[in-house]
Amino acid sequence: MNVQSLFKKSLKSGDLYLYTIGIATHTYADTFCHQNFVGFKECFNNMEGFLCQIMPSVGHADAFHKPDIPGLIWFDTRHISSHIEVKNKDRILEAAGNIFRFYCEQCTKQSNIEKNKKKLISELDEAIGEISEKDKRKKERKKNYIDILKSIAKDAFRDYDEDDWFDEAVTYRRKNVGSSRERIVYLWKKDFKESNWIKFQEAVKFNQKLAESILEPLITKLELPVNFW
Repeated sequence: MNVQSLFKKSLKSGDLYLYTIGIATHTYADTFCHQNFVGFKECFNNMEGFLCQIMPSVGHADAFHKPDIPGLIWFDTRHISSHIEVKNKDRILEAAGNIFRFYCEQCTKQSNIEKNKKKLISELDEAIGEISEKDKRKKERKKNYIDILKSIAKDAFRDYDEDDWFDEAVTYRRKNVGSSRERIVYLWKKDFKESNWIKFQEAVKFNQKLAESILEPLITKLELPVNFW
């Protein structure tokens, strides 16, 4: 209910930066894919194995990237035998269907929501493909996702580059520091405050504060230390 509240607030606002619909969507999806892990250092997150003993038990760190791989079947040995097997694909498809429904209810007036939701889930199911304990279909899966996006966005589709927004806001120069050594000095570009990168950083901070306000009653009951977050 808490993450639904955060998600719906972002959709109702329609403000891509203030509430950042993308951040809220990611947060909601993670409640499915990262379920049964606590988002701070807690022994409940402990997994079996030598490497897990030396990893900080924060979120799903002990499980490495297992909860994030769409086609993976893995085993969460913290649970009773009937719940040990985890099929990431099932969680992802359920999350995708709910997200689609929320988008339709809050942002559009389209009819046949359930029919279109089933179509979306079917396409995503096919794009993810077969599931196994050794998922090695990352490149194929990425291509399938892109094909779906291109079929929807058509000429508006563009390849994602994680550095685009940063490069839009920041430039750099090399500075000599003696003994034939140099270091890189980063500099703001003109009007950087209007850049997508800055607006995104501000949106992240805003979303964190909004989430804290929604979770405050629960945090109080947990009796966590002051300023824990």
